[in-house]
Amino acid sequence: MQHHYNDIDELIAKRLAEEATPEDLVVLEDWLQENPDNQLYFDQLKQLWTRAPVPALPQVDTEEALLRVKKQIHAPMRGRVSNLYRWSGAAAAAVVLLIAAIYWIQDPAPRSMELVTADQVLQDTLMDGTQVSLNQKSGLNIRVSKQKRSVTMRGEAFFKVTPDTTKPFVIAVQNLEVTVVGTAFNVDNSSDSSYVVVSVEEGKVQLKSKDQTLYLTAGQTASFSCKTNQMTRSQTPINPNVAAYKDRRFVFEETPLSEVVTALSKAYATPILLKNSRLANCKLRVRYNNESLARIMELLAETFTLRIEKKEGIYYLDGNGCD
Repeated sequence: MQHHYNDIDELIAKRLAEEATPEDLVVLEDWLQENPDNQLYFDQLKQLWTRAPVPALPQVDTEEALLRVKKQIHAPMRGRVSNLYRWSGAAAAAVVLLIAAIYWIQDPAPRSMELVTADQVLQDTLMDGTQVSLNQKSGLNIRVSKQKRSVTMRGEAFFKVTPDTTKPFVIAVQNLEVTVVGTAFNVDNSSDSSYVVVSVEEGKVQLKSKDQTLYLTAGQTASFSCKTNQMTRSQTPINPNVAAYKDRRFVFEETPLSEVVTALSKAYATPILLKNSRLANCKLRVRYNNESLARIMELLAETFTLRIEKKEGIYYLDGNGCD
């Protein structure tokens, strides 16, 4: 299949700017396989892209530059590919300007931002209106372009994504991609770094890694093994406290005390240990609405007649148990 050079220049521009879709990459790969000169042309432009100085695009008439430089480049292509490496610095910059011009004409001013947390949970709104709660010791790199909204993350975050059917919201964490249009969900690679756990509160999300794809709807959870690249859908309902770190609102319905202290430890970033293993099966039915951890410890002590000790930042709970 023959491809028009305008289309190929566009694809090369998107590829070098890391904005090419999977479909774009397939078309570009087909073109590269058509002729050795095509691969040489791409390789040389790629080298120039990384080496040559790029003029400030907002001050350049990109439409005019696009037409002018295309003539310079495509004339040699009628015969054999010229050696672009030997072009002068100005000509090399013009080549890069061509690629950038094609890209910026289609996608002006991609926006990016970075969010990082230390010992506090961060609530923020991204450039597209998406609301995010970023757990402690986590980070996000966000890029919003004409084609898509891309996020690279570490740690844990809850997203309430602004719907946009023309611009998917794609999160990359470890070797997993989470793709949505508009929904609310939690992504956790913090509780256990060898797994990514995705829990959907609203809408639908797609999980993808290599040749495996899994869809989750509201109320569903799946885990992804970072070692085996395998996904597993949970057979149990979503944990109502999976994202309690963002607002510290807890719902416990006959929940074993062992699970209660795990949820509290995570949300408040404070270890809570049961000194008597018989306490683990004590069932708790209660709701906490953004209480301090000290107050919750007092309430637990009253409910189960516990003795509480705090030493070096760790809470220890002791009592007779509920067997």
